[in-house]
Amino acid sequence: MFDSLKNRLRKVEKRLDYLAEMQGENLASLQLQKLFGDGFFMPLTSWSISPAEVLHICNDIEVNNRRSIIEFGSGYSTLCMARMLQITGRDARLFSVESDASWFESMNDALKRNGLDEFVELIFAPVVDAPPEISMSEDGRWYDADILEKALKNVDSVDLVVVDGPFGSVSSHARYPAVPFLKSKLADRFAVFLDDATRPHERKIAERWKDLIGADPKDFGRYMYFTNSKGFDSEPYGKMSV
Repeated sequence: MFDSLKNRLRKVEKRLDYLAEMQGENLASLQLQKLFGDGFFMPLTSWSISPAEVLHICNDIEVNNRRSIIEFGSGYSTLCMARMLQITGRDARLFSVESDASWFESMNDALKRNGLDEFVELIFAPVVDAPPEISMSEDGRWYDADILEKALKNVDSVDLVVVDGPFGSVSSHARYPAVPFLKSKLADRFAVFLDDATRPHERKIAERWKDLIGADPKDFGRYMYFTNSKGFDSEPYGKMSV
């Protein structure tokens, strides 16, 4: 009898947690929609970065005055960040790296349609074998590092990194190289977002990054947030780390 009651309570607790999470996502979506108004549509699928994480990223840019932002994997977050830079007049540079040629063209079109192309430097970098010095495994594959080196040659300091690519199916620990590749460029105060943090490979990546950059991550379930900044919190309202 008691075991049955405990099981029911667990199910109720899980349901309440789920409803709270959905409420947070809905609030984030509404807040982000204000950036564009009624004439904007960007598909959000199961592959997309969550609205709550995008809002956290935008909060972090504004609250912590980020000036140099690099994103791996373009999409909804790219448009939201670019629009925020446009309406706030913030003196910041946004680079977004994309490996899929078709999606790269779609993103270019979306940015131009919304008058945002001048606020983003979209970089096409196909996935190739990763240099061993930045890879976490022997079968490591990542964005073409030579292309990125050329595209970012004039970037001396990066204070915000968003890692939402490449796809995990590319290779085991496919997202690991982002931090070792950029480590020498990280600013004195920085933040790193790692999406899809519920997956085992991303959990291992987070452990390695923690030691590499000396910053403990905050776990928000679907994503993790690393920072060495001691400023104000930038977590979205109603979103709590787990």
